Amino acid sequence: MTTRKGKTAAVTASQALPNLAAYWPPYSIINASPDEKWVATVAFDFDEVIASWLDQFAIHAKKMYPHCNLDPKRMLYYHPGFDPSVNLTVREFEHCFETFVPLGKGGYGAVKLIGDIKSQMETIAKAGIRIKIVTHVPGASSLTFTDQAPYHTGTARRVRIDMIKAMGLPIQSDNDVEFIAPHEKRLWMARNYVPLMVEDSFANAASVAEWALAVLLVPTSYNRGFKCPNVKRLSNRNQLAQAVVEFFADLADRDLLRF
Repeated sequence: MTTRKGKTAAVTASQALPNLAAYWPPYSIINASPDEKWVATVAFDFDEVIASWLDQFAIHAKKMYPHCNLDPKRMLYYHPGFDPSVNLTVREFEHCFETFVPLGKGGYGAVKLIGDIKSQMETIAKAGIRIKIVTHVPGASSLTFTDQAPYHTGTARRVRIDMIKAMGLPIQSDNDVEFIAPHEKRLWMARNYVPLMVEDSFANAASVAEWALAVLLVPTSYNRGFKCPNVKRLSNRNQLAQAVVEFFADLADRDLLRF
């Protein structure tokens, strides 16, 4: 893909640099090259955006380690194993995760939708915006963090697809679900001209933003206070549908979408 730089995006040495924080949609998005228009597609992370794996994982962790105090709504940091408010060591967390991933029941297949996310996604879809779920679920050959051994599961991704079908989300589950590692999301978006991601992790949000793409950050306890150009943190999850629809309406008004 060639660089997205329109005529208005060029900044000469004599000009002041733009205040990127003042733009929404982001400066880079609205200055896309006229011959490289965006698609009307929004990428959704799944875990802690659409459904909560942490709620189910906390139940599993407490069964394995009764001293575990993991409460997803009170986490200070994204990774429970490194969060000082969670009394699990990194090794204990990894042990819990290794045994959680292959579960046919009580694992990834048992996660539940968060709030009214289904109706929010339906509102987005009715506005003519395609939704793609871009998520990370370890595959059979994916390596663990602590000892680089494979997870040895061939079920987790199939279970995730079946679960998404059962949830009745407004997507084509076999075509609109992509299993992608977090650090590869920005490359997938750039290659497919997808301008907007919905995320919960500020590290993933910053990675996407670093490539001049846009992110809506759903509010969680572990992304409080995060600010970054090209990232808009919502104050309430109920704002999501409106924020997505307005984002693409703005791009349509600027003739920046391909139809």
